[in-house]
Amino acid sequence: IINYHNFYCNKKIENEMFIDKEIFISQMQYFKKYCNLININDLYNNISNKNNNLLLTIDDGDDSILLIENIINELNIHLNLFLPIGLMLEDNNIDLYRSRCLHHIFNINKFQKKNINLEKFFKKIFTFKFEKIKKFEKFLSKKNKNKDYVIKRKKIDFSKLKRLSQNNNFVLGSHSMSHVNLKDIPSNWLNWEIKKSLEYIDSINGNNKIFSIPYGHKNSFNNQVIDFLSNHNIKYIFTSLNIMNTPHNNYYGRIYILNSKNSYYLKGLILNSMFFYEKLISIIKNLFFFTSK
Repeated sequence: IINYHNFYCNKKIENEMFIDKEIFISQMQYFKKYCNLININDLYNNISNKNNNLLLTIDDGDDSILLIENIINELNIHLNLFLPIGLMLEDNNIDLYRSRCLHHIFNINKFQKKNINLEKFFKKIFTFKFEKIKKFEKFLSKKNKNKDYVIKRKKIDFSKLKRLSQNNNFVLGSHSMSHVNLKDIPSNWLNWEIKKSLEYIDSINGNNKIFSIPYGHKNSFNNQVIDFLSNHNIKYIFTSLNIMNTPHNNYYGRIYILNSKNSYYLKGLILNSMFFYEKLISIIKNLFFFTSK
C-alpha cells in the first residue's frame, strides 16, 4: 500500500512529502503496467495473493491533489483520499475553528511543554459561541509557532469534495478532524475525532468504513485507538508502519514514495523492499547496541 501527500507542477520542491506532477504520471504508468491496482473493496480478498497487488492512498486533503485529478481519470486508476475533514470545512462552520484550535493546542502542548490539561481544554472550547472561538483560534494560531504543513497548506474546498466522491476513481475516507496524535489525547476528544469525522465523511458520500491514523507512526496510536476505531465499525485502519500486510492484521501498513521515476526503485517498492530495509536497519541497530555495551 503506497501513500502520497502533496504534489507540485512547474517548480522544484526539495521535500520528501511532495511529488512532481510529471513524475507522478510516470509512476502511475509504471504501476499500471506492472501491478494489479486494487481498490478498497478488493483489499481484503486480494491482499494475500502473490500477484503484485497495489493500493494507492493520499493523506491530508491538500489542494494540490487537484493537479493529478485528470491523470487519475485518464488512466482509470483508483485512489483513496484520507481527509482531515475538520480542517477542510467551510468558513461558517464552527467545527472548522474547533478543529483548528485543537490542532494548535496540541502542538503548543507538545513543543512548548506547557502541560495544558487537554481534557479541560476540549470541554472548554465547546462552550464557545462562533465569534468567540473564531477569535480564539486566531490567538492560538499566533501562539503555535511550530505549525506543520498540515495546518498551513491550503486544503481542497469542502464544496469540491462531493464532486470527487461522485468520481468512481476516488474514495474519500477519514483522517480525523484535527490531525493530532490520537494516542496522546483524552478519550472524549478521541471519540469526537472519530465519530464527528465519520459524520462529515458520510455527508459527502464518502466511505465511513476506512480511516487513516494521523501521522501513522508507532507513537501516534495504541490499542485504545484501534479499539475506538473498531467500535465505530471501521473495517480498514491505515498506518504508516512498514509491515507485511495480511488479512489477519487489524490495521494495514503503508510506505511513502519518493519523487523518483527510476524503474529499479519502483520495482523495489512493489516487491516490498522498504519492509525488508527497515528490518535490516533494526537488526543492525540492535547488533550495534549489544556490541557497544
